[in-house]
Amino acid sequence: MTGSATGGQSPSATIQSVNLTVDGKLREYRVFRPPALDSTKPVALVVVLHGAGFDGAGFETVTQFDDEATRDGFVAAYPTGCRQIWQYAGGGSKLPDLHFINKLLDRVETDFRIDPARIFVIGFSAGAFMSYRLACDLSSRITGIVSVGGSMFADECRPARPVSILEMHGTDDSLVPWQGSATTNPVDTVIQRWRALDGCVGGPILSQNGITKTSLWGHCAAGTTVRLDAVVGGHHSWFGAVPGEPNANAVIWSFLSKLPPNR
Repeated sequence: MTGSATGGQSPSATIQSVNLTVDGKLREYRVFRPPALDSTKPVALVVVLHGAGFDGAGFETVTQFDDEATRDGFVAAYPTGCRQIWQYAGGGSKLPDLHFINKLLDRVETDFRIDPARIFVIGFSAGAFMSYRLACDLSSRITGIVSVGGSMFADECRPARPVSILEMHGTDDSLVPWQGSATTNPVDTVIQRWRALDGCVGGPILSQNGITKTSLWGHCAAGTTVRLDAVVGGHHSWFGAVPGEPNANAVIWSFLSKLPPNR
């Protein structure tokens, strides 16, 4: 751990690597609390899910999402999948990863002053698949998710309450194809599904910023939003490294920060 504070303004960032025993297995996550966060006020929590082959800490070096947490004032947690994969995202049993994320949320809410109505999950690739599964099965705790380069398997999803969704996807993604695959739904089908799950009515608001074409459904149950950002010509990556791409970090927090609390 680097830095700590008991109240008021923290003079330095808090970075912890935390071990949890879940279902008899040792699990790990990294958590970051920005240096200037006011510990007297509840703040948002963003859980960041890595793609296959990463761990939580390593994925932060790719996304540099700590910088976004510092700039906008929230806590970020980076869990690590078993053997750097998400068993649930890969079509395996839901229970190990579901129990892990549940216990992570319990622990972070104990260690930091988190607003339970502003808990978000974002993920890339396999982590994005996992974020959709958590939206299905942990909707009672999650306000919104962001999937970057993800999709859903053709299985059941019955969230207990509406969850806001943002899918950022490259139209030339060869690993998780826009048009879907033998095991995953096409991007348009995923969005259509969540529009139904969230009770959205009416057509989308369409806009374009550079190579990003956005479709936004804002008339959904409980104030939720479903949004699709099609990055034209984009590939399977965390967007922002290639000139002309959207800055994934900025887009993600801009979307999440505007969502109404899930109460």
